[in-house]
Amino acid sequence: MFLYGLVLMVLSILCYQSIGDPLTNYELVLSNWAQNPITEIYSGSVCNSQDVVLNDYRWPGTVDGCDCRDASFSYSGLYRGGCDENQTDAGCSGINSVGSRKFWNFTDQQQTFTFTLCGTLDKSFDFLNQAPQTYDCPSGTIKCGEQDMFICTNQTKCPIVDFGYFNDNNQQNEHLIITDTFKLWYNRFTAGLFPLVDFKMAEGEGVCFQNTEQSITPGRSDYLLMEVFKEDCGKDLRFRQLYTMNEKWFYEINRSLDLPKLLPEYSIDARYKWGLYYRGYIPWRMECRGEIKKQFQQQQSILRELYEIQYALFISTIVYFSVIAAVVNLISVFISAVAIIFIIFNFMFQVSFSTLTAMQLIQAGGEVDIFNKIYNLNCTDNETQWVIQDLSHNLNEYAYSYNVGLFSISMVGFIFYVIPILYYFCWCFFECAYLFKNSFHQSQQIQNQQIKIQQIEIREVRYNGDNPDEKNMESNPINYPKM
Repeated sequence: MFLYGLVLMVLSILCYQSIGDPLTNYELVLSNWAQNPITEIYSGSVCNSQDVVLNDYRWPGTVDGCDCRDASFSYSGLYRGGCDENQTDAGCSGINSVGSRKFWNFTDQQQTFTFTLCGTLDKSFDFLNQAPQTYDCPSGTIKCGEQDMFICTNQTKCPIVDFGYFNDNNQQNEHLIITDTFKLWYNRFTAGLFPLVDFKMAEGEGVCFQNTEQSITPGRSDYLLMEVFKEDCGKDLRFRQLYTMNEKWFYEINRSLDLPKLLPEYSIDARYKWGLYYRGYIPWRMECRGEIKKQFQQQQSILRELYEIQYALFISTIVYFSVIAAVVNLISVFISAVAIIFIIFNFMFQVSFSTLTAMQLIQAGGEVDIFNKIYNLNCTDNETQWVIQDLSHNLNEYAYSYNVGLFSISMVGFIFYVIPILYYFCWCFFECAYLFKNSFHQSQQIQNQQIKIQQIEIREVRYNGDNPDEKNMESNPINYPKM
């Protein structure tokens, strides 16, 4: 029983984990398409309320900690969470958490001027729902871009597709003068580029491929008490770098050089770099728009449902085999009457688990076919092609295969528990039949005895009566000839 439950739990965990990262990467593609393009870039002390901060970075904050560096505790160092009684008695001291902070300030290379980089959005367009279906734009809109890399907008200007440092080679472009030493240029048409939508501040060598993660310089460890840890992650090469500054500058202009005083062992080091990165819409070929793109987008709800059911299966195996089954099994050892309840309980679990697993098998198999078809059409860039391939591979090699294993093992469990249940019901049937038969025979015997008693009573009445003929008949019965 223990080994059976352990195998189910392990397979459920592996199946659940195999879907998570590929699903996140897929949803990040849809998230990129759902954003509005940037039509204007400007600088200021703050951005207008309807606009966005392009150099937005949220320092995530820290959790409570316990400082045992100078205490007589078993381990000298920092601990996550407040100090317990033993740590306090050993001389450890608590570290208060620090809330998250907005790092919205930017500076030039001479650090002479602090500003925020802002963007105005075209909120009438997003590529998720309004990607052009043909090479012609509707009447009343203008075409921004060429070949497959264009959008149709009802604004008076096309959105920005590229920008960088201003110099003599790009004087023909629009430019933004922030200081005499910090000037930016931007343009609204560059062949092969989609409108800009994503901006990220990141430490190290670039933006994580999973853009929701925070990157860290390779070889560096993040602070132990951080609410969210930075990751040494694979980078998304579609992000282009605009600007870098050292970490001390970055913290200083955002008024956060006090953190090492609040947090023991927190490090701010000028050797590490922070950069501002940007990218446009993820491309999608015109031949793959219409039904193909719609089908690609519609898989999100199906994949999310598949992921959530897999999570439910994973949790159910843990709760069932580690808590419920163990308790019921323990009771059934001491109370034999509970044993059949335990068997039926297990049987019901196996039926529901097998049914859900079979549904997952069918769902995963269908998703593999869809994503394989889209991958073979070569609809997008190399990075997104990899996302589609990775999702299809994990669904097929892990989610589908592990669910085959889960279904097979759960069917073994189903058979294992259905046999004693059938045996019990057969035993009950024959036992009931035997009891009914005995009861019927006993009833017949009682009835026959009652008939005999009645016959004897009738004879006694007749014998004690006044009719002499009847007495003679009783004493001299007539002997009838045998037939």
